[in-house]
Amino acid sequence: MRIKAMNSMIEIQEFSTGIEIFGTPDNWVTGGFTGNYLNSTLESVPSSVQNAISSQYFAVAEGTSSKKPVVIGREISDWSVLVTVIKGIDNMGRSAPLYRYFLCQGIGNIRHILHWMITEKGKILPFDPFDQQIVGHPHQYHITYSNPIHLRPELENLLSQNSFPIIVPSHEPCPPLILNQMAHCLGSPISWAYQVQAVAKPTSFQIIQPIDSNSEAVIKRAIATTPKQPQIVMEEQQITTAIRGLISRENFKPEHLLTIENNLDRPQVDHKYWLHLFDQQGAKDALKNKTYAPQMIRLLTLKVMVLPETLPEFLSWIQQSNNQKQHYQISTSFQNQIIQYLQQNLIPKLKSKLGAGVIPMIPNLIHQPNLLDSTVWLLAEDKGVWGYLYKKQVINNLHHDFVLIENNKLNIETASQQGFKILHHPAWQPISRDLGQYLRLDKTYKLTQYQPIADFFSKIGKLKKSYLHYRLFALFIFISQGEIPKKLYLILKENGSKITRDGLKVKVYGFPLKREITLSEKFWQDTKDFMLFLWRRKIKIEIPLLIPFIASIILVLILGANFSSKILSNIFSGSTEEIIQQNDDSSDEQEQDLNTPQTSAVVTSNSTQDPNAPINPEQLELAITQFETTRKVIKTEVYQSLYQEFIAINNQNSKAVEAKIISSIKNVLDPEKKFNLQYGSIINQEKLVIDNNPQIEQWIKNWIETIYFYQQKNQQQKPSINVVGYLVPKGETNNLLIEDIRKNINFQINPAQNTPPGGQ
Repeated sequence: MRIKAMNSMIEIQEFSTGIEIFGTPDNWVTGGFTGNYLNSTLESVPSSVQNAISSQYFAVAEGTSSKKPVVIGREISDWSVLVTVIKGIDNMGRSAPLYRYFLCQGIGNIRHILHWMITEKGKILPFDPFDQQIVGHPHQYHITYSNPIHLRPELENLLSQNSFPIIVPSHEPCPPLILNQMAHCLGSPISWAYQVQAVAKPTSFQIIQPIDSNSEAVIKRAIATTPKQPQIVMEEQQITTAIRGLISRENFKPEHLLTIENNLDRPQVDHKYWLHLFDQQGAKDALKNKTYAPQMIRLLTLKVMVLPETLPEFLSWIQQSNNQKQHYQISTSFQNQIIQYLQQNLIPKLKSKLGAGVIPMIPNLIHQPNLLDSTVWLLAEDKGVWGYLYKKQVINNLHHDFVLIENNKLNIETASQQGFKILHHPAWQPISRDLGQYLRLDKTYKLTQYQPIADFFSKIGKLKKSYLHYRLFALFIFISQGEIPKKLYLILKENGSKITRDGLKVKVYGFPLKREITLSEKFWQDTKDFMLFLWRRKIKIEIPLLIPFIASIILVLILGANFSSKILSNIFSGSTEEIIQQNDDSSDEQEQDLNTPQTSAVVTSNSTQDPNAPINPEQLELAITQFETTRKVIKTEVYQSLYQEFIAINNQNSKAVEAKIISSIKNVLDPEKKFNLQYGSIINQEKLVIDNNPQIEQWIKNWIETIYFYQQKNQQQKPSINVVGYLVPKGETNNLLIEDIRKNINFQINPAQNTPPGGQ
């Protein structure tokens, strides 16, 4: 039975291996290869097909071609290609495979090329140098009917196996049309080989039928010992073009980046295939040979964007270059061109991969501490994609997680249930577990494996002048070394961290961190203990002996204090290893920078802070991340407590009480009405949706700035208030704010029962 098919015309192009020819059509030999194709109907071979030829995806193994043509079918990009191969003999009696290529644009046309050969030519067309073709005159084939192809049960059973390629035994009748149908059942892109002795890349085929049993054994051994080659996918040429376009010029085209984006979730383009594509462009050789040409730097930078698990390999490679500064800059410039697309969320799949790569980078330092410098470079560079994501996501989310731990009284399991954003990641979970164990044992011991993480936060804190990084540095240096440097202790103290009564510990995220005892402090304590010992034993020391004794104590204290100040001036001038070793070679300029308020708007003494100084950008960004908590505090601790209090004593209705409280909140925080505080649109919303709305963002910043100025204004009278621009549950600011609002409301109610203006 024949089934009617849609009438259509296809064009079949062809070209053959270029050789010199000697002899007649019935008896000829080759004089060698010319380097150009022979008998071509094309002006130029499609680049995707040419790449497949160059990569040996149609090649039979050397010395295995025969007079009987081998047939190979493959779909390459958007081309259907059928190749016949025979053994050619040169005038010296040497053999070489000769190829004849037939191709038709579009997927699924290999069967039509076979039908054309069988119905119009009567056979599979072999290589024939005398079958001359003319450029621009392809074969025309009018498709009229097609026969349905039914596979025998023996062949159907072969398709059900899980190992590839499928080997069709040589004794099974299976002509090319049947092989093509079997490959079609396995899905595109199709790849099969018929009656071969051996092929160059056996693992890149779906189906192979050997010519005989010996060839079958040879092919199976080759498959067992050959790494699996990726199947060619239809999009390979597009992806290759995009990679080349991105790495070969500094101002790349956006469509190249979108091509990468669109192929990230294709099942055919898996991890191994991406490796294959990048290695084709020279990635593997650049890593092996330590080649740092600008194109290779961009190529490997792009590779780790697509394959984030290769990031440590990239960092190791670029850190070993002899011109790090220049090579870092090339990579950073390339990354910076992509940031605008990250910000516009035009490449969400690539952004997700970048995020997956940046989160494990800090924990990876435990296993690869030698990558510290390159990791700091990558994450500290705001113009780079990883630095951008680190600043926007990782550091603030890490702060969020430690705040959760602090709010849950250091119960990490409970804090985790409330929603860790970073510490839940598999790379961070061992750290989270160690912190939990550290807290449960409630004793000081050294987890020295966290020294590289402490070094990271120390270095990046110095580069960014970031108080948030100093806090994390303090936490991890304490865990790894058992104490924190005194200079760091003073910075934390001056920025509002709580100090224990004995003055020997500072609390960071609820962790009590013991500070180092300086030489002078230890000497003074030993002296006090010694004098106490003498007093208790009622041992008398003659005055003439006591004077030089006291003088020596004073001298040692002065020298010790001077020595300690030099040591501690190094706290952020180098790695924590230098700090712990008390390396005293820092310059006076470094010491001055560290102690000068201008080095950071955050790292300053609250007691001397300008009460009118605006919030700095980093503190503002941190306060924005905490604004959801600030909203809840205002709604529950401030508004609700005052509402319950005044609704009971005020004879006005609930709406009037609500209006008075809201108006008073605004009056207390913004007495001069410089800011347009929106309560109903910001604080009173069930869920605040920002969605890059500039107006909402500005209203949030207005609340943060008023809270920041309120804390500044009151910090001198109440030193326990932290000037941070946000509120925390049961914080010191909350109590003072409630007290001031209560006074403001009483002022409105008691003198004349004035009705305050609506604050909605």
